[in-house]
Amino acid sequence: MRTVAARILQPLLQLLDERGVGAAALLAQSGIPDDVIDCNGIARIDESAFMRFCAAANAASGDPTFCLTAGFCSSPAHLGVLGHVLQNCATVGQAWAQLQRYWLLVHDQELLRIAKQRDRATVALRRDPTVAPEAARPLVDYLFALLLRLSGSLTGGEQRGRHYLLGVDCRHDEPAAAVLDAYALHFGTATLRFGQPRNALHFDAKLLDHPVPTADTALRNLLSDQADRQLQQLHPHANIVAQVEGFIRSALPGQIPTLTSAAEHCAMSRATLQRKLAAADTGYQALVDGVRHTLADQLLADPGLSIGEVAFSLGYGDTAAFHHAYKRWTGLTPAQARS
Repeated sequence: MRTVAARILQPLLQLLDERGVGAAALLAQSGIPDDVIDCNGIARIDESAFMRFCAAANAASGDPTFCLTAGFCSSPAHLGVLGHVLQNCATVGQAWAQLQRYWLLVHDQELLRIAKQRDRATVALRRDPTVAPEAARPLVDYLFALLLRLSGSLTGGEQRGRHYLLGVDCRHDEPAAAVLDAYALHFGTATLRFGQPRNALHFDAKLLDHPVPTADTALRNLLSDQADRQLQQLHPHANIVAQVEGFIRSALPGQIPTLTSAAEHCAMSRATLQRKLAAADTGYQALVDGVRHTLADQLLADPGLSIGEVAFSLGYGDTAAFHHAYKRWTGLTPAQARS
């Protein structure tokens, strides 16, 4: 069972209260204990229950874009220590790197994939083929707004974050006029595309170099130590995952190490390594795919490399195998991603 930090419910609950909508019944309907927010910020809730709550909030408020509005009411503080780490990074790019590093404090599985290609920086959400795009829309709206609001906070103003937004890709089909109007209001002049293979926000890459006005290196180091401790408590197997990912990455380009060699590198048997990875809710092949996906995005951003060279660098025997794998990860072909 995947869980999310209960604290990210707070913007939704606050906006429900402002609009006079009782949250207790919605929490119960979604299978979330009503005292979950009073647990010193460490409580977790089931991911599917969180999705149900987002949909229920949209319906109960009578506003099909309620979750979108709630996301824009969020602040870095709603991410706990992770939010404070982000506010003390030197640049937005550094903050985004920390967001990926500590995202497990918010969600039990990698949800965000951040990549820079040429003059564009993209934040894509994990695709869950078991959930219909329209059913996921309230949650996607909320996460899009939260991420855009966060970018605004890191640049010193919400409008600055929107200034860098180039495009919004949505897996769901084009919504009704009322929803489109809300999108236009919140996303400004960004290009909206519906029925896309993935949900993603596209920014001008200059955003990554923007300084964070509240940056404090010494404080960030202290907060990072605290985040590391929380991550170790919440995900005690995170270190073995990072160790295996590093070993896979070191073997590239051109070769993918076997599970046996990874186990030898970690000074344990194959069975022990598999057991530890299973306890971390992952597996060896999933880590190989994750490393390859990350490196693929980086290599495709280099126009000097052909797609065949990228495929070879990632250990694929031919371009077709890389093509199929990349489309499975992203819904896009390598050529589409590059363009």
